[in-house]
Parts: sequence; C-alpha cells; structure tokens
Amino acid sequence: MKERMRKFFKTVKRIRYFLIFAILLLSVNAYAWFVFVTRVDSSITAKVRSWNVMFQVHDNDIANDVVFSVGEIYPGMPDYNDHASIINNGETSGEVFFTIKSIQIFNDTYTDADYSQGELIDILTADYPFSIDISLTNNVVAPGHTEYFNIDYVWPY
Repeated sequence: MKERMRKFFKTVKRIRYFLIFAILLLSVNAYAWFVFVTRVDSSITAKVRSWNVMFQVHDNDIANDVVFSVGEIYPGMPDYNDHASIINNGETSGEVFFTIKSIQIFNDTYTDADYSQGELIDILTADYPFSIDISLTNNVVAPGHTEYFNIDYVWPY
C-alpha cells in the first residue's frame, strides 16, 4: 500500500509541475500575443531643406550644358574672359564641380570617352600655343551666395 501511495503522490507531483509549466507557458504566450497585436503609433516631423541652384550665362538661365564659343582665335588676340554664374537660392550649401565632355579645337575633337578629365585639361593648357583656363571661384556655394565658373582664353603674340 505504501508503494501505491508513493506512486500516487509522485504522479500528483508530476501533474502539478506540468500544470504550473503549462500555466506559465500559456501566460507568456498570451502576453507575447497581446504585445504583438497592440498597435503602436508614432509620428516624426522633419523639415527638408530646399536646394535651389540656378545657372546663368549673360543673365540667361541654363537648363542643360554650358557652351562657350569664341568665333576667332589668333596670336595676339585680346584676352577673352567669360563666366557662368552659379546662384544658390536654397537653404543649404551645395558642392559644385565641372566635367569636360568634349573639346573641339580647329579640326581636332577630344571627348571624355577617349581622355580623362586631367588629360583634357592638359590639352587645353599645354598642347596648343594658346592657353584655355577653366576654374571655379569656390567648390561650395553657400545659401544666398553666387559663385562663378570662369573660362579664360589667352594667346600671346
């Protein structure tokens, strides 16, 4: 009889542990379910700064490429200077750089497909008896400021 009672109490203990474990597991799962189902609302308000940069040559707005053309160049010609204005009407600074796509001097054409930017600049400054200098007054255009893209042709006599 004692043996039977011991087995009975042992079985009751196992059932008790199983029920405690089942209740604990059920409560954790219920909590996780309600946490998952609960909808959380949040809102973020941000101000996006505008970036409004205009390009102008001789007070005309430019939408695409800038083209500078000099009709005649000859030894002893007066120095030719021209510029494009870069006007920042936005609220944040902007970085500015230029890329030379093609150069046509006399009947020679040089493109960025065949030459690097450094080689194209070297062609303009060193390969001919005249010099063409391209520069920016500043690589960063601050809000409310104007910077200039300058081009100078010089052919001394």
